[in-house]
Amino acid sequence: MSKEEIERMKKEAEAHAVEDRKLKEIIDLRNQADATIYSVEKTLRDAGDKVPADIKKGVEEKIEAVKKVKDGNDETVLRQALDALQQEIQKIGAEMYKQEKATEKEVTEEPEIKEKGEGGTIKGEFEEGDGKK
Repeated sequence: MSKEEIERMKKEAEAHAVEDRKLKEIIDLRNQADATIYSVEKTLRDAGDKVPADIKKGVEEKIEAVKKVKDGNDETVLRQALDALQQEIQKIGAEMYKQEKATEKEVTEEPEIKEKGEGGTIKGEFEEGDGKK
């Protein structure tokens, strides 16, 4: 190759660098959209009936919105759809946390002991083992 050809190729590469960078960004954003969709759908499957129907419907609508725009070339629209989906996902997390705390509260409350013997003591049997086998 001659020096002129090398210089011409360098100039072409510099001219296309901005385009290449934008293309890389949109591809990375599409990959992020695919990964987010997968993880949200898995979360919905795993959570099952624990997620209220209204929240689940909202998340599913946002997933569809991301799917519609992810193959386009408009980075701004895809970013907005992804942000909206991620905000909707937080509602699932908040609901799951709220349900977990309610369950935890029920479990930590100790039931009252109703069978008491004389003097408030609990009757029971005690055997002392001889320690031999």
